[in-house]
Parts: sequence; C-alpha cells; structure tokens
Amino acid sequence: MVTVGLLAGIPELTLRFGPGSRERGAQRSVTGAVTVPPGTAAPYGPMDGTGRRGGLAGLLVRIPADGDWARDRRRAEIHLARLAADGPAALVVPASSGPPEALVEATARLGIPLLTISDDVPWSRVQRAIDDEQLRQATGRSARLTELLELARTGTHDTDAAVRRLTAWLGDAIGGTVTLTGRNGAPPTAADPQLIAELTEGRLHAAAVQEDHEHLRLVTVGRRRPHPVLVAARDRPFDEQSTALVGHAADVLALLIRARDAEEHRRRSEEAVSALRLAVLQLLMGGDVVLAQRTAAGLHPGLLDAESADVYILEAPEDRRDALARECDAAVDGRALLVRCPAYEQHLIAIVPLQGHAAARDERADGVGPALRRIVAARDGVFLGGSGRHPLARTAEAYQEASRALAVARFRPDGMAAHAAQTRLTEILDLAEAGRWAAEVLRPLDSLPYTGRGPLLSTVGLGLEFTAVNAARILGVSRNTVRARMDRMAGLLHLDLTDVRARAALHLALQAHGHGPAEQGGAVPLGRLLDTDGVRGWATEFLGRLAADDRDLRRTLRVWIAENTGVERAANRLGLHPQTVREHVRSAEPLLRRQLFTGGGDLYEVVLALAAVDGMELPALTGCSTGTSP
Repeated sequence: MVTVGLLAGIPELTLRFGPGSRERGAQRSVTGAVTVPPGTAAPYGPMDGTGRRGGLAGLLVRIPADGDWARDRRRAEIHLARLAADGPAALVVPASSGPPEALVEATARLGIPLLTISDDVPWSRVQRAIDDEQLRQATGRSARLTELLELARTGTHDTDAAVRRLTAWLGDAIGGTVTLTGRNGAPPTAADPQLIAELTEGRLHAAAVQEDHEHLRLVTVGRRRPHPVLVAARDRPFDEQSTALVGHAADVLALLIRARDAEEHRRRSEEAVSALRLAVLQLLMGGDVVLAQRTAAGLHPGLLDAESADVYILEAPEDRRDALARECDAAVDGRALLVRCPAYEQHLIAIVPLQGHAAARDERADGVGPALRRIVAARDGVFLGGSGRHPLARTAEAYQEASRALAVARFRPDGMAAHAAQTRLTEILDLAEAGRWAAEVLRPLDSLPYTGRGPLLSTVGLGLEFTAVNAARILGVSRNTVRARMDRMAGLLHLDLTDVRARAALHLALQAHGHGPAEQGGAVPLGRLLDTDGVRGWATEFLGRLAADDRDLRRTLRVWIAENTGVERAANRLGLHPQTVREHVRSAEPLLRRQLFTGGGDLYEVVLALAAVDGMELPALTGCSTGTSP
C-alpha cells in the first residue's frame, strides 16, 4: 500500500508535512495524484473509463495557495470542506508561497493532512512515483503469493509441517509473529478469550486489536467449527497489504487443514480396516472359523465362505511394506484377506480362500497367486513364500508352511518359493494309532470347559512354533497370556516345555489329534508309533541327506538337541568351538530343507527322526509311556 508517509520519504519529491499533519495522515493510502484549480465544481478527480470524473478518494490533491480564498478563513473552510467530503488522502500546496494560516487552520479543523512541495518538482513526477511504488508493491505481493502457493503445494504430503512453515513464513513477511490457535493448532494466545471464542464459534470472521504496543489481526480459518484462528501480531499497525496477505494465508491454511483432515479420515479408515483384517487373521489362527467368517463379512461379503485356503507371506523392508500392501490390495481386489503381520514388521500375509476341490478351484481366487508373483518379480528385495492347501480351521499350519517356504525364497534368484511337497512324519504314521495316542496324551484336557480348551490348544500350537512375543501378536493376546497357557498345558501333561524333546512330542500330538480316530484306551506309546518300517525308512532317508557333507553333521545335531539346543554345552561335549557347532547346524539346514535355529516344526521333525533311528530318548507324556523302546 502506497501511503502519504511513504511518499514524503522520497527525497526527490520534496514533500513535507505541514504542522500536525504527519500524525493525522502518514498512514493514509494513496492511489494517485491530481490538481484541483480553485472554484472547480464537484465532482472532482480525473476522468474514468466512462467519460465521467471520479471522486478524490485516496488521491493526493494539489491546490494553489496564492488566492484570496486561501487567506480568508470562511472561504478556505467552505472550499476545503467540499474537498474533504470526497475523502482525499492529503492536500499539497507549493512550498514557495507557503500555506497561509487560514488554510492551515482549516485543514486542521477538517482533519485533512497538508503537505508542501517545491515548485521545481513536476506534479507528473509525483504520479510516476505513485505508479512505480504501486508496481513495486504489486510485484512484491505477487512474489509473496507465489511463495504462499508453493508452500501449499509442498505441504500435500505433510500438512502439519506445511502449516508450521507457512505460519513462520507469514511472520517474516509481515515483520511480526503468527500463530494458529484452536483445533489442531497452538494454544490460545494472550488475545481476549471472549474474542477468540467469538471467532472460533464463527460469530466473527476477523478482528483487529491493539494491546499495549502490539497490533493484532485475527482471522478465522476454514468453514468447520470450531474454527482455528490465525493470529498475526506486530509492533506497528497493519496496512492494507499486510492485512490482505494475512487473509490470503488464512485461505491457504484452510485448504491445508482440509487436506490434513481428509488424510486423517483416510488414515483412520485404513486403520479400522487393518484392525478388522487382523482380527479375522487372529480368529483363523485360533481356529475360530465361524466367527472369523462373520467378522470378514464386514470387509467383503462372502470373503471366507470357503472350505480351505492357501496362505502367502510377502517380505519387504519395513519402510516399503505399506506401499507393497497398497499395491497388493489393488491387485487382489477383494479376492483374499491381506493383513500386515503383527509379529514381523516386514511381513504381509495373504489368505486366499478356495472353494471346492483342487480340480474346481475358484478362478477369481486362483488369480491371486499369479498377481502376487508378478508384484514380487518386478521388485528387488521382496520375497514370497506360499503354503499348500489347508482347511480354514488349520490356517495356522498353512501359515507355518508359508513361513518355511519364505525362508527358502530368500535364497532363490527369483525370490519366490512354494511349500515343498516333502513327505512329513504325519503322512507316514498310522493315523488310527496316532489318533488314539494323541487322544490319550491330551486326555487331561478333557476336564477343561470347551470355551477354555480351544484357546489353550490354539495358543500352545503357536507357542510351540514361535516365541511367546510373536505368538501373542499373531493371536492378539498378551505374551503373559501365552506363557500362562503354555505353563498350564505343561502342568496338565506333566511336561517340561522348556525341553525341545518334550516340545517335539507335544507338537506331534497336536498334529495327530483329530486326524484319526480319537477313541480312548488301547493307545500304543510314542516309541512304538515311531518303530515302524515306514517311519524308520522316512527317518533314514531324511537324516541321510546329511551325509552329503564330509563333516559329521548328524552327530553334531544329535548332541546339540540332547543339550536342549545349547551351543556352548554341545561344543563342550563335542570338543569343538561354539562357532563350529553353529556352522554345522547352519550347514544342515539346506540339506534337510528345514529351519533349525528358529525352532518350531522343522526342528521337531529332526528330533523325532533321531528318536526313530538313532535312539534319542523322549520324555514321558501323561497317559502313556513315550519312550523310544516298544
């Protein structure tokens, strides 16, 4: 804004304030300059675009001061009153003649600033100065508005940071300080709380306040109540330009806050969907299929209306998992349950429901696997492991298979692996005998109420595969709950579940339970179950793979397991360095195609294979003897 005071500060114009005029008019806005001869009839001012004269509002008006009227108080006041009614910014008289006393008194009474100017300064020079200053200020406003828009554009991803940058920038631009109070903003300022309340409730849109030597401009932001309030403060009055800039900034802040609110709503919706998906996964992992199906209906109707499912686990760096999840979500298109793994931050789990028999799989569901493989193939550092087909009630087993496949995928050139169709011990055992044995082993659980028995079995099943912390995350319970349930199972069965051999025997019982007849009585001990040609042949072939290494890996595994997987103790018994023991175990993993250091089902099969052909002793389980001898 061009002001009278600003023009008076330009030396080449030689404009000087008359007595008392600076106080009255230094901050008055000037839009142009005009000369008004004495006796000119109203309206005054230059011609406008319609051929009519505009008023004198905002103009710097030059008048002659050498006529008789200027020295006559009555005539001077009448003439100046007509000018004052039109609202000029100030009156200018030649400095050579000096303003007559009558003129000075009249301008003082009418409140019009009076200035003098040298005769040798062309009046057109004043108009050029006004034009130049208006152009300079317009260019400055344009530059500031460009900066303002740039701040808005750079704030699309982090609106909170953009709000902070914008308020800091605005404070610098107006030469003061700026805060955003109210909803999601800074705490209220020292401004009148009642005024702030009027603004936040929308009863006022803007306000100007002077407190001591501080000048405030308060503007509401956005349309949603309660409104945040933009509070700009500085030690001098706000001119038109700074006031306008505060208003523009408030408009940009409103857009940023709307974007932030929309992003917050989207994020909360995503979190709600993610929590619902996790709940469905945890229900499936706990074997509660019916409740999982009902819960999944809130995501996609009929999503889990299936008999069985495949499970895939994708692995990516933690900072890329969210982007991978969004891409997989789009590719899957409601055909699978996608869950961010609660136990492993780098894992994404996909449960793909399958209808009917393998020969009649749902075509929509069958497209999920290829879609996931295409995503993995196009990215470095992303891996995929897939399970075999399992009933929904055995989702936990499918997950374990996918986890083992993922371990293999990490060493594959394409980063992908499916569950290997390897012969498992449960496929060799006599299911009728194994079912009776498992029922006898787990008979102490029959005394528990049904509502407690299911959670106990599902928790122990996962607790044997994973650490207590990860099992808790997968099931959605506390780790103390997992440990308490593991302890309770150990107490009921009189087992020391800190012993890997006891864990292996119980793991087999849980696998065999429900696979065959569950009649009580007549159950053979575990040693006899393992003492068959089929089991011995399986164990001989399985452990025989270790002979491909010149080192005696089988002996190392036997001692390592006998020492409850304690590397230091095994090394002492074997007379080896602990690092050598670790290298032997790691070398055995690819030969056996099993993960051993992570524990779980892979390690338990090695324990049972050693019990079948190498005479490794297993602890007794409640209900029958579990020794290796018949």
